[in-house]
Amino acid sequence: MQMLGAEPAVKILYRRELEAAADKAALFEQKIREYQDTYLTPYHSSSRSVIDAVIQPQDTRRIIVSALRMLETKQVPERAWRKHGNIPL
Repeated sequence: MQMLGAEPAVKILYRRELEAAADKAALFEQKIREYQDTYLTPYHSSSRSVIDAVIQPQDTRRIIVSALRMLETKQVPERAWRKHGNIPL
């Protein structure tokens, strides 16, 4: 999960290489493919702890049912009543 798409990121990261290239369009397309293959995958996001796990499509239903069963009996603890809250300083 990236903040930028592949095209703007490649323009920023490889600006000097693109300016010096003889065939700018071909190099631009090559760098976009490299960037997408390297950074725009769920496995890269998972390795950087941006997401918790990568779920395979065939396991989706089982994992969702398991999570819902776990939450089915969840009890919300009661919070202590506070006479005074935090005042803005």
